[in-house]
Amino acid sequence: AGLVAETTCSYFESVSFPETVEIGIVVETLGRSSVTYAIGVFRMGDSGKEGPALAQGRFTHVYVNRATQRPVPIPDAIRARMEEIRRLG
Repeated sequence: AGLVAETTCSYFESVSFPETVEIGIVVETLGRSSVTYAIGVFRMGDSGKEGPALAQGRFTHVYVNRATQRPVPIPDAIRARMEEIRRLG
């Protein structure tokens, strides 16, 4: 199970219903049992290319054994998907 161990978010501009937003996500760091994602929230169509992020943040998942709550390696299939969106460099 992936448990949220830490989360942060900085808001720069308001968004209100029914406005549509796009979310960008990358794997920032990938460890043996944890992963940190960086996220950005953008107005629909901006995707960070033309407009500034409305909000940005990060969150960390730690993969644990459900019964013991002790860290375990990230399952191979999940790790492979994380590698696809990993920030290189």
